[in-house]
Amino acid sequence: MIELPIIDFRQVRYIKTQLFILTHQKINLFTVSSNLFKFTIVLAVLCIFVVDLQAQRRMSYPELAARSRNPLLYLDQNVLPPTDGDSPRLVMGFRIAYEHLAFRKADDGTYFSDASIGIELFEGEPRRRGRQLSVEGLIPVKRSFWRKKAEASSYEETKKATNFLNGSLQMELEPGVYTYAVSIDIDGTRRNLGNTVRRLVVPDFKEPGKAQVYYLNTSGNDAWPAEVELISMGQSVNYATDFTALVQLPDGDAYSVIIDRMEIRSRDTTRVETVFRTEITEAMIADNMLVKASPDSGRLVFRLQPGEGRFRYAWVQIPNSQFPNANYRLRILKNDRDPAGERFFRNLWLDMPVSLLNLDTAIEMLRFIADRDQIREMRRGSDAEKEQKFRAFWDKRNPTPDTEYNELMAEYYRRIDYSFENFSTPNVPGYDSDQGKIYITHGEPVRIRRSFPVNEPAREVWEYPEQSFVFVARTGFGDFELVGRQ
Repeated sequence: MIELPIIDFRQVRYIKTQLFILTHQKINLFTVSSNLFKFTIVLAVLCIFVVDLQAQRRMSYPELAARSRNPLLYLDQNVLPPTDGDSPRLVMGFRIAYEHLAFRKADDGTYFSDASIGIELFEGEPRRRGRQLSVEGLIPVKRSFWRKKAEASSYEETKKATNFLNGSLQMELEPGVYTYAVSIDIDGTRRNLGNTVRRLVVPDFKEPGKAQVYYLNTSGNDAWPAEVELISMGQSVNYATDFTALVQLPDGDAYSVIIDRMEIRSRDTTRVETVFRTEITEAMIADNMLVKASPDSGRLVFRLQPGEGRFRYAWVQIPNSQFPNANYRLRILKNDRDPAGERFFRNLWLDMPVSLLNLDTAIEMLRFIADRDQIREMRRGSDAEKEQKFRAFWDKRNPTPDTEYNELMAEYYRRIDYSFENFSTPNVPGYDSDQGKIYITHGEPVRIRRSFPVNEPAREVWEYPEQSFVFVARTGFGDFELVGRQ
């Protein structure tokens, strides 16, 4: 079952996650006084609390639909150990959401859009300029660019939340602290990314230090394949999908992996619950492993070459399909007590149905399969009590109770999304239309027969295995009315 987000649109959830990570990492990100830093954090928390109050008010489905887009850019930074005496290698993977691209139609009926990303690297810590980070006064050391064309076979493909233009950039760097600035152009137009300046630490792998953690897309793969895809989704991984944490171990001591669920709520931003723990055994470890990153058809893959390197790695499988949709911290402990590294992640349901972005809306949209008394009872009480009742409703209908992902619930709310997108008219949202209601309760028809009788309105017959539904167009604006069953 999904853990319903507290905030009802993804961009604010992303900002809140980054703030949480910032306040919990024990590093000095900026050269500022402690009082100013504390004031900035308190101010940001207060702003997010106000947003929470706004987000948790009862919102209509159309309001949620307008706010449910992906961020423009997911960017992930990883630093790999050197190979054969080279310097450490910075590997940046990124994804640009199709729904933000400016697609044009080609002569052959397909669609295309151009995108480019620029990375400029500077020596030293970022400077502070008001509320923003700045590279003012820093010495540039490297610059790299990437450009690619996105292609889609249909207009519908250009709007899918799960479609991305993938790419990567790599560069060798000496150990130290850097600042980099990111820019993105879509069809020659610069897009606003907000704060485009970020901090980067390149560790010195010659001396034992912190463990490095890389998230790999290994669904269905055995341990130590020849190549494996790197998850390039910023601080996120795919919801309801298991993945692997590839851990570069600093030495031969004993290590363990702990995953904590981080409760990020307006009234409690520090609650921690351990949901996974495992010791790194010899069976998980490969010595003298060489890891290289290379692009492959838009994907960023790690090529694993045992016996050709000089570093020690562990292959730790993460049962993410059992974790709720929430934020997490992966910690590495040395000898079961000493912190040796950490990395955050959040479960991201890329094509989450719109209704699930807000608890009240999700409950209200049950009206097609639940009676009014059930819905009225579910809406009573605190947010926690309402969520518990909502969970109980769907737990009884979960075809795979051993996993967090409820396929039946996801399908139901996806049908609502489809109805809204395909059957809406200027006066009636698609899920309240006759065709929308049938689609929600019966699913996609096996066959649709259309006819255009002379001097009569257009007709559609939706055929299902057990029965058929007859619709007649009333005004010619897509408002089909149910007139019979067969």
